Amino acid sequence: TKTVPKPVTKGVRKKLSFKEKYELEHMEDTIHKAEAELSHIKEKIQDPKVIANPIEMKALCEKLNGLQEKVDKLYVRWDELENIVS
Repeated sequence: TKTVPKPVTKGVRKKLSFKEKYELEHMEDTIHKAEAELSHIKEKIQDPKVIANPIEMKALCEKLNGLQEKVDKLYVRWDELENIVS
């Protein structure tokens, strides 16, 4: 018969630090703000004046990519914090 190894629980935290609690409590607002800014940039990119200006378009696209990365990281962090308390 095979024995199944016990899961390693050493070092696993079940509580959030004060800073993490604060971060979790404000995470939805932080994500909403970042997504609103992302939406605003997407709208600006569709403006014909911006489309006609390659320099402005490039700057907005770079900002858009950075904001999307920020939003993605916020969702990952939110999941991490939720997993600590669950």
